Amino acid sequence: MISRLRNIKPEKAFIIIGIIYGLAFLLVTPPFQGFDEATHFYRAADVSEAHFMPQKSFDKAGVNISSDIYFVEYKFTPSDVNKNKIGINDIVSNLYKPLNDKNRVFVDISIVSIVTYSPVPYLSPALGIAIGRSLGLSPLLLLYIGRFMDLLLWLVLVYFAIKITPVHKWLFLMVGLMPSVLFQGVSLSADSFTISIAFLVIALFLKFAFDDKKELITKKELIIIFTLILMLGLSKPFYFLLILLFFIIPAKKFGNNKKRFIIFISFFLSILAIIGFWYLQTRGLYMPADHSISTKNQLIFILTNPVTFIFIFLKTLFSNGTNYMTEFIGRLGWYVVLPNLLVSAYLVGLIFTALLDKNEIKINLNQKIIFFMVLFTISLSIFVIEYLTWTPVGKLSIDGVLGRYFIPIAPLFFLLFYNKKIGYDTKKGLNVFVVFFIVVSLSIALFEIIKKFYLL
Repeated sequence: MISRLRNIKPEKAFIIIGIIYGLAFLLVTPPFQGFDEATHFYRAADVSEAHFMPQKSFDKAGVNISSDIYFVEYKFTPSDVNKNKIGINDIVSNLYKPLNDKNRVFVDISIVSIVTYSPVPYLSPALGIAIGRSLGLSPLLLLYIGRFMDLLLWLVLVYFAIKITPVHKWLFLMVGLMPSVLFQGVSLSADSFTISIAFLVIALFLKFAFDDKKELITKKELIIIFTLILMLGLSKPFYFLLILLFFIIPAKKFGNNKKRFIIFISFFLSILAIIGFWYLQTRGLYMPADHSISTKNQLIFILTNPVTFIFIFLKTLFSNGTNYMTEFIGRLGWYVVLPNLLVSAYLVGLIFTALLDKNEIKINLNQKIIFFMVLFTISLSIFVIEYLTWTPVGKLSIDGVLGRYFIPIAPLFFLLFYNKKIGYDTKKGLNVFVVFFIVVSLSIALFEIIKKFYLL
């Protein structure tokens, strides 16, 4: 057993563990218990009917879907999950209730930013839902099919990310199978696609930068990276800044520095224009429930009080750092939070793996500086966007920032720990440790989900 683990490839370990625990998480997690899963379900159902943009109805914005799809949520939203457990019989019985597509209802989703999302992160679950509704399957079964399609795409994208990256393969595996990441991967959420495609984009840049066999970036490869970054930006706009990783790739692989810069600028402006066009089309759809929130006035506040905003940013970061870390590793939906001991142990395990997982590739100081700058720029963008769209004007803290928002850029943080000077042979058991630690962590997470929703 141990000898087999020593020789297992990280991408193979990912597929085996990901399929087993992914299906377990998918089935054990009750309907609509993922972050905003109901709203994501409505959007995916709407996209499955080729409605790529939410509709306006007077001063509201939302989706026009089957009333059966809308009302099924109310059967699985307990007022207090600590007292009112979800019955397995209720789930099973609702799997066989056929969908009546004739009765339609307009669902207002204008108070959540999901209303501005492009259809890109919903294409996979929407395909499954479209097939399911053509077969007359129940609304609840459509939810599970959507989850399965998200899981399938997530497994494929992260598998190739681990296979492609020339560095930190075991670190990618450990980040890719964090309890929070797996939970998001199987959830009917846009985050499933966002996280997995971000990992793949980072892995491709690392391959282009550090694979010595790759002497010149081809047009086909440029088209691939352009498409992936565009899809990432259309999922959540600030992550498109991963395009800045262009500058870790040696200029000679583009021909010369001038060609690299021209390609970068053309890609950057093109993707920015497309993302900007989409969000111009959705302008005005998002209407915060709190009327003291104003994107325009908040932007004016930032521009006229830049020093104050820096103070607010730092204060928020240090005040909520522990919460961000817990959410980053161990928050599974709104109700399940893993024990602090497991969260701390997983963080230590990640750093430990980042230090020891190395090969003959050298990452120089300039490249690490670029990793840090991209990491910082995207992180700051997250805080700025949440301050603009989720926080009352002038408030001295930033609302709406959640630890899971940093998952797509997590590999960049741990790449800062890559160190060839540490004298350790990774073949001496790092892979055994990583696989064992992941399995134990996911088993605990699975038990916590069962305990929270099913056990008295």
